[in-house]
Amino acid sequence: SPGSDIDVAQLFDGNLENGAALRADGDGGRTKVIAFDMGATKNVSGFRFARYYKDYYGWWQDAYYFSSVKIEFSTDGSTWNEAGTATESAMPKSEGYQYCSFYGGVSARYLRFSFESGESTVSSLAELGVYVAN
Repeated sequence: SPGSDIDVAQLFDGNLENGAALRADGDGGRTKVIAFDMGATKNVSGFRFARYYKDYYGWWQDAYYFSSVKIEFSTDGSTWNEAGTATESAMPKSEGYQYCSFYGGVSARYLRFSFESGESTVSSLAELGVYVAN
């Protein structure tokens, strides 16, 4: 989101404790937007979203899953195509992760996600897995 001082590399470093700055309740709302360049066009087949984890605060509670994730993709970084919005009930969950997949994949270099907080209003992304089809 504009004004955020997030290093996108933190989404891919394997650390589930660095997501506090990516809380979806930032800026007084329940939505957080993240966009990034993958460096090359790839056939993206799905995603794994990891919630921020800090045992002291109990971040593994079901209330902290994302209620929805709007997914957009682009090959040039300026023209965006909406792949759709995955709702919490449509995203399988396992041990703090939510999963989303595409049938056949989409060709993209740039990805943009709009994360909507779950019922807790403090859902926070710590890690992002991007699945690429061969």
